[in-house]
Amino acid sequence: MAEQSSWRYCAKCHGLFFDGYSAKGPCAAGGEHAAAGYTFVLPHDLPATATTQAAWRYCGKCHSMFYDGYPDKGRCAAGDGHAAAGYNFVLPHDVAATATTQAAWRYCGKCHGMFYDGYPDKGTCPSGGGHAAIGYNFVLPYIPATSNPVPPRLEPIQQTPWIDVVFSGSITNASFHVTGRGFLANRPATNQGVAIRVVDANAAIETRRAFTGSSSDGRIDGSIQGDLSGLTLNALGVATLTFSATDGRPNRADATGFLWSNTVRINFP
Repeated sequence: MAEQSSWRYCAKCHGLFFDGYSAKGPCAAGGEHAAAGYTFVLPHDLPATATTQAAWRYCGKCHSMFYDGYPDKGRCAAGDGHAAAGYNFVLPHDVAATATTQAAWRYCGKCHGMFYDGYPDKGTCPSGGGHAAIGYNFVLPYIPATSNPVPPRLEPIQQTPWIDVVFSGSITNASFHVTGRGFLANRPATNQGVAIRVVDANAAIETRRAFTGSSSDGRIDGSIQGDLSGLTLNALGVATLTFSATDGRPNRADATGFLWSNTVRINFP
């Protein structure tokens, strides 16, 4: 059976990419792909069956695996659609995983690429936000290893994002300018982007959650408006709002499970 090795999981975007060249291809999460875990060995140029799907191709622009069976070629991290090159891969799906295969590989309906769907975090899609699983559950064969099962749960040292908040206006017509740095790059200004949490500190109640995008260098610049007349006062007659932000990265040490920025406190006497 014809096969090709050197296919790897990218720890940054969660996609499947070819690691056989010195250039690793542009990653939707920034920079080049970063290989982690198993080395997958994928069959190609074989007849498709009831439990395999053909038309999976290597993209010569981003080095990722994508589905080439539609006229629309999806979204490539290098820009525009994917560009098929090389073998026609025929990948197994919806079969039982074994000691040398891994399930939970899925087609992304947004970028048309193959990504690993085994984590709550869906990686970074070239179309924005996380990947969106559709269709078959692919089960990919890999070279057995003595350690480091794939994809590994990477625990890099994460620097806490940082925000600043400036208040202007009045209590009934308040405006907060929120800027920050150290977030994931190129996040959209949607619920897949950077969430800004506003908490009435005296009542310990989240009063608002707004979303903003991030720049290519991980900076945010957003604003929040509202009426503060209903805030809870403490014994000294002071109301307090706290602001913090997250781009959705995990943090086991936090009760919410997410990595949050510093907390900014603003008092209203």
